[in-house]
Formats: sequence, structure tokens, C-alpha cells
Amino acid sequence: MIARARTSSVRPYRVLAAVGLFTALFAFTAATAWALASPELIYHWPLSMISDLGAGSCFTTDGRWICSPRAAWFNAGLLAAGALLIITSLIPHLGWGPFLRLAVAAAGGGLIMVAAFPSDSAPGLHMAGAVLALPVAAGSMMISGIRGEATPPTTASHRFSAARLRALLSATALLVSVVHLFPQWRLRGAAELASLSLLFLVIVLEAWSLLVRSGAEVTKGRPDRRPAADRSAAPQHR
Repeated sequence: MIARARTSSVRPYRVLAAVGLFTALFAFTAATAWALASPELIYHWPLSMISDLGAGSCFTTDGRWICSPRAAWFNAGLLAAGALLIITSLIPHLGWGPFLRLAVAAAGGGLIMVAAFPSDSAPGLHMAGAVLALPVAAGSMMISGIRGEATPPTTASHRFSAARLRALLSATALLVSVVHLFPQWRLRGAAELASLSLLFLVIVLEAWSLLVRSGAEVTKGRPDRRPAADRSAAPQHR
């Protein structure tokens, strides 16, 4: 009874965290898509940083003209996504280790800094936010995978596989994100997009793992219901 009560009390936290992660990714994706859909947009994604969509003024960088009319909407989406990630990182009873929580919080804090300090007005703080959201978050996730930090799965082998997959994806994201920070690298936008995609994939997998684990605990916590014995088949004693 105690185990079942604990399962029922922990499950809402994990469902809430999964919803928070999915909603944060949706906010970021929707804001980016809306900014890219502007007919007046001047932007070259293989060469430009994604955060350039949040620049409040039109400007030239590396000989390219960038202008994002929907910058305010883009930054609002990043602020919402960042806040959701930070809130999610603080939710208890998720089975997360310290580095996994740090990774989610760093990604959220970085997005907030990127949105609050656009590249055209505060490039230094903007770059600090980008470093926090990508290399720091990816590095923390990689360490969490190496340490075996994961949402408690149904089996030990599943736990090992989930942690190893997170470490592999995060290490790749870290490598690509470090490369995209070098000005000499021509396709910086493409490298940043690849790093973000890998990081988002890790977050999606973690959110899905939270939901799967919650469902497994509900099934495990249900009492066994065996069909009642057929009274007509019972032997009669006189």
C-alpha cells in the first residue's frame, strides 16, 4: 500500500515535467517558424545564427544583410521556452541526477539571455547566453549520460541504454556547438542548427521516458484483479 501511494504521488510530477519539456520545445519551434515565415525576412540559415532572428534592427554581419521583422515574436517564444525549461528543472521526484537538472536549467537560462540581449544590441551577453544554452547544456547532458543519470526505467538494461544514448547524442551536440562558435567556420548557422536538433532530440527522449515510466508505474501499482471463482463449480458439502 505504501509503494502504491508513493507511485501515485510521484507520477503527477513526472507527467508535469514531460508536459513542460514538450511545451518548451513547441514554443521555441513555433517562434522560429513564425519568424522564418515573414515575407520581409532577409536571412541565410546555413550561414547565420538562429538567434539573429531576434535582432531588433537590420544589420550586416560577415558581409550579409540580416533583417527579421518578427524579432519580437521570436524573442517572446525564446523567453517562454527558457522559463519553462528552468521551471521543469526544479520539479522534484523525477529521478534526475544533478547534471541532468543542470543541463535543462542551463538551456533555459541561455535561451532567456539570448532573447533578452539580442545580437545587435548586446553581442557579448548574447554570446554568453548562446554558450550557456548549447555547449554548457550539451556538456552537462553528456556528463549525466556518462554517470548513468536517467529517469528510472523499467529495467536496468533500459537505464544503461538510455544513459548511453544521451551521452552519445550530447557529445555530438557539444562538438558541433563548439565548432559553430568559431568565426572562421563558414557554415555556422548549419552547425548551430545541427547542435540544437541533437539537443532537442535528447530532451524529447527524456520527456518521452518520463511519460513511459509514469505509465509503467501506474500499471505496476494496480492491484491484481482475478476473476471470482464460479460458485456453481464449487463442490457442495452436505
